[in-house]
Amino acid sequence: MTELRGHIRKERGFTLVELIVVIAIVGILSAIGTFAFHQWQVKSNVEAQVRQMLADFSGIRFRALTTKQKHSIIINRDSYQFKQYNNEDDLPAAGTVVPGGTHAVRYQLMMSSTTPFSGQIYEIDPQGLIDIDGGLFPGEIIPVLVSYEGATANLDCVNIHVARVSAGKTNTSGVTCDER
Repeated sequence: MTELRGHIRKERGFTLVELIVVIAIVGILSAIGTFAFHQWQVKSNVEAQVRQMLADFSGIRFRALTTKQKHSIIINRDSYQFKQYNNEDDLPAAGTVVPGGTHAVRYQLMMSSTTPFSGQIYEIDPQGLIDIDGGLFPGEIIPVLVSYEGATANLDCVNIHVARVSAGKTNTSGVTCDER
């Protein structure tokens, strides 16, 4: 019996202090992991939104070019929409929405870091060239910035040029989009 008692005392287990320390370490590591995961998730979602906008804007330009019809992109703070026109003289309000042409976005679309989009219309002629009220010139660029907080995404804006669309990173001034 004395042998059995001595054996039990040797295998006592963990003390309460040891268990509390281990639980504290696990809690700290899980908090750090949760924060890092959230930052990664924001970054990933912003980049996915930019890639989707890039594909959509390029696609509508291609559609205008292949159908030989005037189209437009209407950008709001929380969405963008594509319209198609039956003839060259149709007003932007007269166009019909392209099937699947309304897209809600998770992160707000901004003209600059302080100015959101509010129904700006960018017309695309039958040659696939983008125009704003006859005022967009070959060197002019329209930045579409994605507003978010948290991790820094590698792509967080889209530049609309006369003949192409490109993705990039908002510069430190929060006004322009540096292409990547």
